[in-house]
Amino acid sequence: MKNTMRIWLLFLVGLSSCAQMNREAATIQSENYRKPNLKRGQVHYKIYCDVDSSVYYSLFLPKSYTDAVRFPIIYFFDPHAHGDIPLNLYKDLADKYGYIIVGSGNIQNGLPWTEIEGYSDKIIDDTKKKFSIDNKRVFACGFSGGARVAGTLQLTKNLFSGIVGCSAGLPNQEELKNQQFSYLGIVGNEDFNYTEMKFQKKTLDHTSLLHDLVVFEGKHSWPPYQVMETGFDWLTMTSIQKGIMPKDCSIVNPILRRFNAEAESGDVLKKARTYVRMSRLFDGVCDITPYERWVNSEANQIKIKNAIAKEEQTEQSEFNLQQFYTVAFQSKDLAWWAEQVKLLQNNSVKKTSLPPVSSKRILNYLSIVAYSMTNNALNVNYLEQVDKYLKIYAIVDPENPDILYLRAIYFMKKGDQANASKSLQLAIAKGFNDLKKLATDINFKPLHGSQDFTDMLQKLMAGK
Repeated sequence: MKNTMRIWLLFLVGLSSCAQMNREAATIQSENYRKPNLKRGQVHYKIYCDVDSSVYYSLFLPKSYTDAVRFPIIYFFDPHAHGDIPLNLYKDLADKYGYIIVGSGNIQNGLPWTEIEGYSDKIIDDTKKKFSIDNKRVFACGFSGGARVAGTLQLTKNLFSGIVGCSAGLPNQEELKNQQFSYLGIVGNEDFNYTEMKFQKKTLDHTSLLHDLVVFEGKHSWPPYQVMETGFDWLTMTSIQKGIMPKDCSIVNPILRRFNAEAESGDVLKKARTYVRMSRLFDGVCDITPYERWVNSEANQIKIKNAIAKEEQTEQSEFNLQQFYTVAFQSKDLAWWAEQVKLLQNNSVKKTSLPPVSSKRILNYLSIVAYSMTNNALNVNYLEQVDKYLKIYAIVDPENPDILYLRAIYFMKKGDQANASKSLQLAIAKGFNDLKKLATDINFKPLHGSQDFTDMLQKLMAGK
């Protein structure tokens, strides 16, 4: 099954104990770099790179951090350059597992690749010279466009031992044949990129790459704490498998218990997939025979195959509808869209028998398509189409403040500053909170200095 058009469209738009750490002495790497004396156990929001003060990152050092020991590190990439968000979400996990975590403050969707590469080079170089890092345990984690950044950096520069990619797949999957890193995908069951991640899993199944996919109940977002703990477990166990970390029972046993609990919490397909993941991760570490025996039993194989067949049928129907609706943006009128959205909301799309979660995913998919098409039309000043796309967007996802933000750009391009300002105010009232985006968006440069625009910036700043 091919989903190239969809991927391209979306692309636009112990623990902290001694046993877990490599105890080799850390070497002071460069006297030219200032080694900051930062408090452990808290997020530091702006660490500037010594070679370029315009490049910065958020940082969390676990309470156990010391320059005398080399620590693993995870570089987080947020699609909107909000590197502090994942650090605040997962700082307790980093403290528990003994990881340094870093979040870029510059890398975001829409930048030229040369800029992204330059920022990442400076951040990685800066952290390696300022902090004591285990070069064998350098990892990346990204969400949405940030996941694509992490994957592209790996394929082009081979920087990471492992990647946790959330809500978006790896680019150029055909180039993965000789890659040695491990990869864990994570996606919400209502995420518009759910089918992409499922298709990617099938592609990766035909490679030698150590990989898996975790699905949680949720939308397009950074995963919840409990789900990301599986990501930390994955990175830990793959390090043990590679011989980088010792086979320490105090580390392995709690992970094993969590995986067993997860296996028992779902249906037969979730249990089977968890057991397969356990067989991969714990092979050579502990006895995996019970998990393999359960998955391979004749009775369970029949149940598993039937469940997979049903799931694949749903995914195929969902994918076909996505493609149909994408084309319909050009050809169908607003009344047709209103009727289709009503059918999806009522879970009664003609000629389909989709489960409710599939209808939710399609609506979320339509939201991102509407955003992408509107943004692309704005970039080429095709304002008639912008107006239509925004009206469809409002039908598909009426509570999304991005509609009002894009409408404000539309008004600016028409020379209507008064309505642009009103639309921005409504967007903020509805939940738009990206201060950096508003302050730097060149579309609103004519509003700079006006009292309304200043008030909006101050309101967003006060909310930080």
